[in-house]
Amino acid sequence: MKIVNLLLLMLALTACEKKKKQGQVEAAYIYRKSDESFYTPGARKAVEPPSYAWDNRYVGDHFRITKEFFRCKGSSANPMILENQIASDCNGAHSLPLKEGKECVYPLLIDLLNYLQEKTKKQVVITTGHRCLKHNHYADPTIYNRASMHMIGAEVDSYVEGENPKNLVQLIQDYYLEDEEVNSDPDFTTFKRYEKDNVNVRTKPWYNQEVFVKLYEADEGRDFDNQHAYPYLSVQMRYDREKKQKVRFTFEDAEKLLHEN
Repeated sequence: MKIVNLLLLMLALTACEKKKKQGQVEAAYIYRKSDESFYTPGARKAVEPPSYAWDNRYVGDHFRITKEFFRCKGSSANPMILENQIASDCNGAHSLPLKEGKECVYPLLIDLLNYLQEKTKKQVVITTGHRCLKHNHYADPTIYNRASMHMIGAEVDSYVEGENPKNLVQLIQDYYLEDEEVNSDPDFTTFKRYEKDNVNVRTKPWYNQEVFVKLYEADEGRDFDNQHAYPYLSVQMRYDREKKQKVRFTFEDAEKLLHEN
């Protein structure tokens, strides 16, 4: 009996194979109920994502600036240079500067840049936020940069395309007039001009108790992070409002950081 069943199975498989070779396909019927109908999808419509109280990713049409925008722009893919004892750039694989064990950029710098975006309705382009020790020396080996506050998250370079940088300086001053915490304190609301000549810019910088603002014209400050055609502002922290103390980073601090790394 088993032999007969085996022979019948072989005959069936052979018949199927012949039909395939001859291009014959057995039809399979689909049975439907009499009241069934085809589903017709409606027109697709874009829906705005839900708005949450904690969703503050945007300032107008632009992304809200956070500490993530300040990460070091160093890259091992950058060209090697052999002057000033620099061989190559950093690999970019490092954190922001640490303050009490946590990544830190001075919050005021973030607030100021978001304020500029809000007032100009334009995007602020950060060209230099934090610089690690190696990238800082690679980007600008001059004496003016040796103790750069970029290394401690206390300085930022930026520009707004199509916006006069002097107008941005005025907006920074306006920020303090609108800041309820300090708008009655002339040390914050009054900006003076820095008269000494130990700066590498033609325009006299502006400063109050908390920040020092330098304007680099289109032919000034062209380091490896600022290879663009725009004038830009550098904003440096002078005072830590939270700790009520000066923000300092000296050549000695830079040397100590060099030996620690």
